[in-house]
Amino acid sequence: MKLNEVHQIEKASDEVWVVSPNLHFDVNDKQWQKLVKSNLAENTSYKYIVPNNEEVRANVEKYKKKYKLNEAKIAEMFLFLPSSEWSPFLNECAIYNPKKRKPVACAAPHGDCSSDEEVIRFNDAHSKEQVTNFKNVWKRYKRQTL
Repeated sequence: MKLNEVHQIEKASDEVWVVSPNLHFDVNDKQWQKLVKSNLAENTSYKYIVPNNEEVRANVEKYKKKYKLNEAKIAEMFLFLPSSEWSPFLNECAIYNPKKRKPVACAAPHGDCSSDEEVIRFNDAHSKEQVTNFKNVWKRYKRQTL
């Protein structure tokens, strides 16, 4: 699957879960910024799991300003994992429409790449497994059920 195909999936989603080592796409890529801004305006729900480090905290501040969000909304949307639990080899992973019957999970490099870059689209079983993994980590650290 190409990155521009993922863009179309995200555009049509009403809920998006993202595991990102640095929030690259949402704070550094103009095309994705436009999409996130539009989706937030249309009440698309975003949840992020990110490492708790200086780079990510700075990027979350950029995110907050760019999308005009308050601290309460940031606290609702973001789970900051301790660095000791974060793998530096993890690609960015997103789960689209995680509460629907057929969620779509994809993985992509977390740095600069072109919109026709190939990304990994997981099969239905693995996509559902990623939904379960995301929910379990979210509940363990946020003490909330998604």
